[in-house]
Amino acid sequence: MKLIIKEYLTTLKEDKELDLLLSDLLLNMRIMPLIKPEKGVRQYGVDLMGFGKDEDDNKEKLFLFVVKKGDLDRQNWDSGPQAIRPTLNEIKDTYIPKLLENKYKNTIIKVITVFNGDIKQSVYPNFIGYIDSNQVLNKIEYDYWNGDKLTLLVEQYILNENLFPPEYQKSLRKTLALIGDTDYNLNDYYMLIDQILNSRGKSLKHQIQKLRIINLCLNIVLHWCEEANNIKPAVFASERTILRIWEWKKNIQDHPKKINVEIANILSTLNKIWTIYFVKVAPSFSIKDGLFGYGSGADRVEYPLLTFEQIGIISLIGINHFYNGMFSNKNDFTNEINIIGNSLINLITNNNICFQPLYDGHIIDISLALLLLKMYKKDTFAKWWIKNIADRIVMNYRLRKFFPLFSDSYDELIENEFMPKEPDISSSTLLYILLEWAVIYNDDKLYDYLVKIFRSEFSEIDLQLWYPDEKIEEVMYKNNASLHSGTMFTTKFYDISFEEIRKQMEVHFNKFGIYDKLTFMKEGIVIIGLIASRHFRAPIFPFYWRGLLFVQKQSEKGE
Repeated sequence: MKLIIKEYLTTLKEDKELDLLLSDLLLNMRIMPLIKPEKGVRQYGVDLMGFGKDEDDNKEKLFLFVVKKGDLDRQNWDSGPQAIRPTLNEIKDTYIPKLLENKYKNTIIKVITVFNGDIKQSVYPNFIGYIDSNQVLNKIEYDYWNGDKLTLLVEQYILNENLFPPEYQKSLRKTLALIGDTDYNLNDYYMLIDQILNSRGKSLKHQIQKLRIINLCLNIVLHWCEEANNIKPAVFASERTILRIWEWKKNIQDHPKKINVEIANILSTLNKIWTIYFVKVAPSFSIKDGLFGYGSGADRVEYPLLTFEQIGIISLIGINHFYNGMFSNKNDFTNEINIIGNSLINLITNNNICFQPLYDGHIIDISLALLLLKMYKKDTFAKWWIKNIADRIVMNYRLRKFFPLFSDSYDELIENEFMPKEPDISSSTLLYILLEWAVIYNDDKLYDYLVKIFRSEFSEIDLQLWYPDEKIEEVMYKNNASLHSGTMFTTKFYDISFEEIRKQMEVHFNKFGIYDKLTFMKEGIVIIGLIASRHFRAPIFPFYWRGLLFVQKQSEKGE
């Protein structure tokens, strides 16, 4: 574990990574952080300040931390914008005599330089000489925490045997050992999350420690994924992490604000993972058939499966940026949406397989994309894509007798691809939801066109739509919710006009509108429901797309 921790620590950036880990470490060491890093505010050399007992002599002290990334060597000791010696001088000459609160004037002050690398032999005499020259007996002390010291402190205070026993360590080590295998299902990591959340300790301190350990483990998984040049396992790990934590959170009644702060940190890690993933994969979307050949099996199957998976993940990332910007009142989030939206359009236009869903469940990824395109105000493109999907479904049925499978069975898909048989066209959610999207995009001509071509080939098919019920949160964070809860609406809607289906959608939106009862909706973490749908391949709650019309309509009425 020491080697795992140290290797992870060496990757941390100074800003928002190493300093945040240090804040958590201090709390576990019973050193209360008094100021935390704040970007854009001059700190006069002090990155972090805390008050508590020093483990070296058990005396109460005021700790002033200087946080730097990498090794301490001659290049960053005495010159340059990140030099250590000028920073220490600024603390000694300005911060301590002029900015320190009066109540700490008679307190022993310990200035600690923290870096996640090593102190080089060439600069060690300089550093020790500085300490000897500036240390004031019973007043100012100096020390340093390098990568080795940080590793020991993290193991002792964050991942100690009480909080992170050998069986947890085993699960983490197995996860990291197998993370480079593209077929690895992350079961060891999922088991680790459950072990931590279900462990003993019900006090607020223990609950916060659990969340911090999970966040650390998730960051370690991300680092190993980056080393393996395969970020996708970190994406799946972060999705499952936030879903399991949200379910666990339902049973935590005390100090919800403090718990929410820790959950926000984990959501921040999820956002970091999504950003790293997007930056890595987006360039391939601008290349014609850029995802072809990345599958682990036959490209006739793997290429479309991978492509729709990317549509779902990238759309989820874009929607999350939209929600984050909307709820935080950011003015610049539209630029991020534009970048992600353009990448999604590139992905669809450069991979014609995006018109050819193989599973009925691919409507999950399609709907995520249509949600983002609606937020991105690309209605024309979205309607063009809907029409092409419908045309390809009909064409494949006519020419190949292929229809998107109602199950998500990979074996059945392989069998259908290489040993075709008469398709099952008894049920479909995909066709019906495409009809509803035509209504959401307010295009009666597209709706009439879809009805016409679907009726020509699939006149007897049962169109289905799943609705969640009020017990949905009992199952949605662990499983495909549609298999354990909710209501399935079945109809043959082909004779209903555009206006009639619109009215029917509004009636159902109000009748089955449980969105205001769900915890993640109440707390403004709207993305949780969509993460659950994509991760467990569960139907998307209809209120996500219907709300684009009817919530706005109700708002305009003042309801």
